[in-house]
Amino acid sequence: MGGSPNIFPRVQRELQRFARTLPEGTEVRLITFDAGPTSDRSFTLPGELDRYLAHVRSLRATGTRTYINRTLKQTVMALRPDERTATLLYLFTDGRDNDSQTRLQDFTRIYQLQRGPHDWLYYLTLGIDVPAEVRAALAPLGRTQALSAAPGTIPALTVSSVRPATLHLGNLHLEPEPSRALEVRTQGGETALQLAVRAPELERHGALLSVTPGRIRSGVNDLRFTLANAANLPEGTYHATLCVQGPDGSMVTPAAVSLELAFHPAARYALEPQSPLPDTLSLFAGQTATLDYTVGGNRWATEAITVRPGTLPDGLSATVNGAASATVRPGDTVRLALENAGELPRDLPQPLALEVEASPGAQVAPVPLPTVTQPPTFLERWGLLLALAALLVLAILMGLWWTGRPWGVLEYDGARHRLRGRTAILPRTAGDLAGLSLERPGARARGPRLLAVPSDIELIDEGYMLEVQDHLEWDTAVAVRSYGKPAGSFTVSRI
Repeated sequence: MGGSPNIFPRVQRELQRFARTLPEGTEVRLITFDAGPTSDRSFTLPGELDRYLAHVRSLRATGTRTYINRTLKQTVMALRPDERTATLLYLFTDGRDNDSQTRLQDFTRIYQLQRGPHDWLYYLTLGIDVPAEVRAALAPLGRTQALSAAPGTIPALTVSSVRPATLHLGNLHLEPEPSRALEVRTQGGETALQLAVRAPELERHGALLSVTPGRIRSGVNDLRFTLANAANLPEGTYHATLCVQGPDGSMVTPAAVSLELAFHPAARYALEPQSPLPDTLSLFAGQTATLDYTVGGNRWATEAITVRPGTLPDGLSATVNGAASATVRPGDTVRLALENAGELPRDLPQPLALEVEASPGAQVAPVPLPTVTQPPTFLERWGLLLALAALLVLAILMGLWWTGRPWGVLEYDGARHRLRGRTAILPRTAGDLAGLSLERPGARARGPRLLAVPSDIELIDEGYMLEVQDHLEWDTAVAVRSYGKPAGSFTVSRI
């Protein structure tokens, strides 16, 4: 800090005012210089504010030489880059550098090596213009600002930090009036900032990009950008600048916010099968299958998309490229792997789903997918028929067994003849009764019915001659007459 006596009291008052506005924990180093640094004191505010104010009041502008470059060089050599803090370096001078041994380039070379990622340099001249060679040397550094104050005035040490340094406005073809937030943090007092948009790339085609409101203050400001007269604007991506300007003497960092925007139809993505898909995918229990797709799209589909399985039927699990989800770009392969745990409905096709998440405004074509089903096993498909066939065979066997099972016994002439089948015909061994035919009776019948009687015999039951279709009663003796002569009797008993 250097200055002539007539303006120095104003410099002191501004240094005192500025210190009272700094946030807690700020460390202030106050360096005076003449033929190089003459004093270097550090203060932590607000705890040491009184000591700082007293020190500022004690300063006197009695120097006769203005060794600016040497002072800057020696000051920054003590800096250590620190990503966690921001060092703001203010230079006050009312004269030009008159040190013939140290060039400004000596300082800038060291400053580039020593500065941290958040450090800024403010070069303030009092009553004189900033020399052209100074502006030229500082311009390539970035995060520097050179300001000049009119004679007899002191710039207010108001620093406004604007965030973010870049605003992405998106695709103005789809949304011509996007809204974005811009945060302003101010030290040294409240101030209003003016906004203006410079967009030569758009204006070349007759388009106009504007912003409202045109004035912002500390805090989070909602900005609305409007694109007009875009009828002749070619499709593509564009760059513009949001210029931020404070009152004379105030400092704004950065003084320009980069605006990135696009103007084109919506990006359209599609998952294209690498091989023909079946209408229905059949998976047995425990079986797996894979479906491969290629990410495609139109010329504006350039960003990454996220693919994940959608809602799946119970019992079916899926992964995308071996994980729960996959981030892919156009040209990449998407592999959908399916595994059936065995709980799918049999022969009932179930839908599959893939969810594709793309950037806002992008479109995604429906993903072609087969349905999936679990075919029944051999037993599930034919088990019922086999069971019915087995029952039928069993019924037949039971019928045969039942048919062949004796249902009665006929006793005649000391011999017992078992009666089987629906129609029982006595064999030749039955003697006179050979050829006698009896019908198996029902469960409630009183006995079997005569179906046929040999022509040479007569059957007498209690004095009545029996004829075909007559019923015999169980355990009742029936007399037999052969050629008109008594031949004996027989009885039929139930088994």
